[in-house]
Amino acid sequence: MSDPYHIKRLDLHVHTIYSMSPRLKVGPISFYLHLRDGFNTFKDIRMRVRERGLDGVAITDHNTIKGAKKFATYESDMIILVGEEIKTLAGDIIALGIEEEIKPHLPPEETLDIIKELNGITILPHPLAKKGVGSYLKNFSKKIDAIETLNSMIPKVLNQKANSLANEFKIPKTGGSDAHIPESIGDAVTEIDCSNEPILEAIKKGRTNVYGVNHSLLGITRRKLKHWKLKYF
Repeated sequence: MSDPYHIKRLDLHVHTIYSMSPRLKVGPISFYLHLRDGFNTFKDIRMRVRERGLDGVAITDHNTIKGAKKFATYESDMIILVGEEIKTLAGDIIALGIEEEIKPHLPPEETLDIIKELNGITILPHPLAKKGVGSYLKNFSKKIDAIETLNSMIPKVLNQKANSLANEFKIPKTGGSDAHIPESIGDAVTEIDCSNEPILEAIKKGRTNVYGVNHSLLGITRRKLKHWKLKYF
């Protein structure tokens, strides 16, 4: 039986003020929008973690670990996992437990190999959404440690398909809010049984339970409008 004192509840997909817009492509032209993409401060995260009764979060900013490493050094009673949401040529991949930044815009297989070299674990976020890599999973399924089967910012049907994908390939499951604004933090949670090993090892072994809110299209739109207002105005 699991020891309830060793169950940790974390939101494994949170962006901060260090998260910037990734490279965009318009026709043949590729360029960067140097716009802030995340609006969560350390104070926001700490407040929401307490309000939601969580033990911590994984900070997964776009193509950087600067915010995650900085926030992890702050004195706090919450868990901060250092992560990065890396833009590959096929879509996004999350690395957790890394100490070096991984360059974006590489082939997914190369990104996955680098994560392993850095002793990190790999999670496929929103695998069947527009920026996911789930359609390529059969090419590198053995290199994936977990699949995000609950992302609060995508339609329920895509999370259901992600869950089926995890079942098909027998890959552990995680949940994350994909929070870019404070009110979204904790909307999706991964409950991790750390009775016998550290958090990252427990995730790899599938000692997880996923729960949270799968917002309606109206709820997703409302949060995206708040995000876009902060971003562009």
